[in-house]
Amino acid sequence: MTGGSVDPPRRIPMTKPFSLSRPGTAQRGFTLIEILVVIVVISVLSTMVVLNTNLSNRSKDIEEKARQLHQLIMLAADEAVFLQRELGLRLGTEGYSFYQLVTTAPPQEDDESDATEGQSGAVEEEEQSFKPYWVELTDDRRLRARDYPEDMLVELTLSGVEVVIEDPSETDIETFAVKPHIMILSNGEMMPDFSIRLADPQSDSVYVIGTGREQPVVFERLD
Repeated sequence: MTGGSVDPPRRIPMTKPFSLSRPGTAQRGFTLIEILVVIVVISVLSTMVVLNTNLSNRSKDIEEKARQLHQLIMLAADEAVFLQRELGLRLGTEGYSFYQLVTTAPPQEDDESDATEGQSGAVEEEEQSFKPYWVELTDDRRLRARDYPEDMLVELTLSGVEVVIEDPSETDIETFAVKPHIMILSNGEMMPDFSIRLADPQSDSVYVIGTGREQPVVFERLD
């Protein structure tokens, strides 16, 4: 400023907008193929998460069922001693059931015709010569029949010999010929020595229930 005059304002040069793109190149968006690839990757990752979650839930379910069977065997052992009755466990292809030994003659069907004295004597002789038999427990809510989890593998070994698990026939049921695989006796013993192996074919989960040395029944997870 000289002699009272005012200098004209200076012009500030305008700068170009900042850009990450290289000089001379035009910006472009995502192509359709790139978007599809991202969608496929997200879909695969989501599927893997769902499968891992299902396997985890299935593994927990099998472990819960295996521990439940172990606890029920221990419960049956306590009931056999306290109530002084002989119990048993039978494994089937789809589940397992507990049995009780009956020491009274099975019920006879009523005959509408009058029985002769000879027939009455035959019935009395049959009642005196009958053998104890096993019946499935149906009046005990805690020891009721239960099913395995779907597709679970079950293996049974008795006295070191693997046993083929089969369901009893209708004839065996009607004639009271069904017997348990494992007898849980009122004196605290279990016969014979057994090992029940429960496994999930879709994972590495394997559980074993069997007779032990320090405890009557042991539960073990095999890694």
